[in-house]
Amino acid sequence: MKTPKRFLAFDIGASSGRAVLGEFDDDRLCCRDIYRFANEPVHLPGGFHWDVLRLYHEIRQGLRAYRSGFGTELHGIAIDTWGVDFGLFDGDGRLLSNPHHYRDSCFDGMAEDLYRQIDPYEVFSQTGVVPQQVCTLTQMYALAQRRSSQLEAADFFLMIPSIFSYFLTGERCDEHSNLSNTALLGFDDQPAQSVLDAAGIPGNILPRFVMPGETVGTLRGRVANELGRGPVPVFAPATHDSASAVLSIPADPSTNWAFLSCGTWSVLGTETRDPIAGRRAFECNLTSAATAEGRYMSRFNITGLWILQELRRCWERQSSRTDWNDMMRAAESSQAFQAIIDVDAPVFAHPADMSEAIGLYLRATGQKTPADRGAIVRIVMESLALKYRHLLRLLREMSEADIDVLHIVGGGAKDSLLCGLTAEAVGLPVVAGPAEATCTGNLIAQLVGAGVVSSVGEGRMLVRRSHDPKRYEPRNSSAWDEAYAMYLRVLGTK
Repeated sequence: MKTPKRFLAFDIGASSGRAVLGEFDDDRLCCRDIYRFANEPVHLPGGFHWDVLRLYHEIRQGLRAYRSGFGTELHGIAIDTWGVDFGLFDGDGRLLSNPHHYRDSCFDGMAEDLYRQIDPYEVFSQTGVVPQQVCTLTQMYALAQRRSSQLEAADFFLMIPSIFSYFLTGERCDEHSNLSNTALLGFDDQPAQSVLDAAGIPGNILPRFVMPGETVGTLRGRVANELGRGPVPVFAPATHDSASAVLSIPADPSTNWAFLSCGTWSVLGTETRDPIAGRRAFECNLTSAATAEGRYMSRFNITGLWILQELRRCWERQSSRTDWNDMMRAAESSQAFQAIIDVDAPVFAHPADMSEAIGLYLRATGQKTPADRGAIVRIVMESLALKYRHLLRLLREMSEADIDVLHIVGGGAKDSLLCGLTAEAVGLPVVAGPAEATCTGNLIAQLVGAGVVSSVGEGRMLVRRSHDPKRYEPRNSSAWDEAYAMYLRVLGTK
């Protein structure tokens, strides 16, 4: 039997990370977790920070776990993480401090302050990004306004996943899809100089970059010795996790498809040849950022399963362990369309008690608060599905695409109730899977970079062969039309 080619994907999210082994036998891609670890940001006197040195240690532990279980033969490594955050380095290549967390309070109000320096539409028209509080541009602007000694001393910066590639290889470079999501890089792949000047950010701080699938370098020194073999290539996937997830969409190229990457956050969008950056897109907060092979993902960022996760945490504090499957079963048997919430309302961002926040929202909008937990869960699930319907309508309008199928990937693809409700709400077939979308997209980029898969399109065919996605058909259209009218009334939108 032919020995499969092995690639290692490190996928790090806001609360945890993992090393995923991908084995490719020239026909199928088999993925399995071989190491998991926590990602625990820390509060310091200087702010809220990511502990990147600890995360680098965990990456090293993942490499050791690979050697212990599978030997020394390895064809590639790549790392993806969340977007927007970065580290600053001096001229000697030393990390000046642990990177700020995007939820650090030092960034509060800075987007509004930035808007007094530059019209946000000017930023959007050059970069495809609306500079909100968590945006890389806004974070750097905050540092510039504080006259940060670290920003003044910085020779270059790297986005979070590229920090780890730099530690592994010694090569100072970033990756295109992640930089395109910062509002620092223009559509011409040059620094957005007028934006940088208005924000007080030195233009020479932007690093060189590579495209998804390109080699960053090879494991160096002690790290290579720990693995016990010669140079192993470190590839750049689409290092922004949403962009990686899009690469894993098992889409039939004959269809006009949209995607929903659903976890704590949801990303709803479509892949386009050109960015969508007109006034209407700006007003609707549609972001266009690069994926791979010269394409863009034009997408909306939405609250995803966060509200449900917080409800579960809240109920566990009040009583005892709350099982996710029990929550879904209770919601499924509950009455439909009792109330509607705007899942992106500020009240749901960081409440001390999510159940209480939902009650406050329902009372403020003249709706009844249900007494049982199953009804509350169903309200959240239906409101998510209606949000997807509304934004998909806007996406069709702005992309001028006749979308005929919606692919759901990520953790939400495992939730049959959410997938079924979404199919009914949007009136389209929903194809669910893979659930492990980000690491699958990471591995696809490595396979393309290693030359064993010719293109992202061929990689998507490989995903279709390797996974068994579940299909959900729409029904109950008239009931959902009435619910959508209710949604528009409650949110006061058109």
